[in-house]
Amino acid sequence: MDTQLARLSQLIILLDRESDICDDKGNVIRPNDLVVYLCKDEKDRDYEHYGVVRATPNGYRVAHFFTGETVKPEGKIVRVGIGYIHLAHYTPNWLFKERPEKEHPEKASDIQIKARIQKSREKILSAKDPLWNLLSYNCEHWAREMV
Repeated sequence: MDTQLARLSQLIILLDRESDICDDKGNVIRPNDLVVYLCKDEKDRDYEHYGVVRATPNGYRVAHFFTGETVKPEGKIVRVGIGYIHLAHYTPNWLFKERPEKEHPEKASDIQIKARIQKSREKILSAKDPLWNLLSYNCEHWAREMV
């Protein structure tokens, strides 16, 4: 309980200290929002790369899941790769996508999201098999699982 109160105090101080943070389209960004970064794939097709906004003592960060070297195994259409989790500084080109509803019964608390991200990092570090999969477990799947 003391840990939760300390974390809540940190977040309140951060939010009081910061004016509203907005994306390039003027949407207000809040902790635990889903955000997207507009990207292009190797065939110049548009896609959205998902992340989760995190409030830290050093400002807002975006936790996101991506793959380094992507491989396409022989005889398979689906691309797979080793997944990585990174906390990047929030910049306005991360566009607001969705805010988890407070009334939603499965919405995680800030403490739960922090723990899920940490557990996910540990799982990736100990994994022997690729975790990122274009169709079944990509950045959007990961971000939604965290919140």
